[in-house]
Amino acid sequence: MNTGIPRKKRRKKRAKVVDIKALALQYRDELIEALGIEYLGLRDSVLDDIVKDVLDAIVTSSSYKPSLDTLIKRINRYRKQLNKLIAARIIEDTDKLNEQQIEFVVYYGEEAIVQHIPDLYRVVKKIGREDLLDMLKYVWEKYGKPTPLSCPRCGFRTVMPNLSCMVCGYVVSEDYVRESIGFSEKFIEFLKNSSIAVLREVLDIGYVLVSDIDVRSPRERVDTFIRYYYPIYLRSSEFSAIIEEIGSRKIPI
Repeated sequence: MNTGIPRKKRRKKRAKVVDIKALALQYRDELIEALGIEYLGLRDSVLDDIVKDVLDAIVTSSSYKPSLDTLIKRINRYRKQLNKLIAARIIEDTDKLNEQQIEFVVYYGEEAIVQHIPDLYRVVKKIGREDLLDMLKYVWEKYGKPTPLSCPRCGFRTVMPNLSCMVCGYVVSEDYVRESIGFSEKFIEFLKNSSIAVLREVLDIGYVLVSDIDVRSPRERVDTFIRYYYPIYLRSSEFSAIIEEIGSRKIPI
């Protein structure tokens, strides 16, 4: 029955929100020690940012304040992921990293450092750490997008379609591409399997595209996201081979 007396509205209890900044301030030194990064010589501002980033990642509930013991257990449980997070934070200033910081970034950064490999190569080369160069190559092979061709200068599989190395900048010759990718054998298969129309098209254009598995006409659609293709300009012997192949397919009247 409606008495006309307004009902009191129930007040919703607001959930307590954990103050990450306060938590970082309270446990800063203990968390830095638990993360094992006190030896890296990082600036205080960077350490503060790392502690906040880590807390953002491991504080899974916003309704209660975790104890230091709980936080340390979570750090140990997710150490691999947290190391990547730390490496991503450290590498923001590549030119100012000391040797310990570079070592940490290279060994623990994984996919987080792929885009920084050219810069890391430069600083690692400067300090003469061949072991870190090998690790960078491993990271690129596992998490990057290796090309079919290794750079003869730095050894990374990072020779791009414009023939320059993405890591060290060295430019390879077309002869190097031809030999390294096995162009002659692939070109023979291209002659056998291509239509006369495609062969004539290539004669007009004067060059082809070669990948690690095949040769294509430049006018064919290729998925460069999946595979690298390098331009190869035809030599007189290859022009002659195309003309001969076209002639061999003509049906005599």
